[in-house]
Amino acid sequence: MSDNFLNRRCPVGSRSIDWSLRHCADFSGVTGKIVLPESLNQFKDFRYNEKKRRISFITANNSGCQKPNLVDVFSVDKYQIDAWNSLFIKANPYLKYETASSPGGVKFYDFADRDSDDKNGFTFWSRTQEKIADLPDVLSDATKAAFWVLLIGGTIYLFKDPKNK
Repeated sequence: MSDNFLNRRCPVGSRSIDWSLRHCADFSGVTGKIVLPESLNQFKDFRYNEKKRRISFITANNSGCQKPNLVDVFSVDKYQIDAWNSLFIKANPYLKYETASSPGGVKFYDFADRDSDDKNGFTFWSRTQEKIADLPDVLSDATKAAFWVLLIGGTIYLFKDPKNK
């Protein structure tokens, strides 16, 4: 058996990914007071998104996996995720928590941390749309560069010694 097979962290049917993932507690559907214990701040790049009513942290390096549909991502960093969830639940025992059999309440999930705080912020399609949206800026920069190259090259050609033309 190959060494890669023995060290595989992602479940069969998914592949490892090399970008950072965030694990979050989303309490957007919950009314009432949420207690955020100070101990959550010890986790890497802890963030509170007040607008979306959720908190998150970056999971361990090389702990991300992606399902074949290119949208669903998840972390296999069980130790940190379990500890973080436990701290949040102990501080908020009165809240309802979403499970497969009981929808609604606080949701826990992972999402790609790609300069966005959106759930599943990275998909093949959204990344392609970002590249297409950036195309006018890239073309503009390329046009400016070509202009300067032609201007400088033309100036050098004009002032070049006529004997060498």
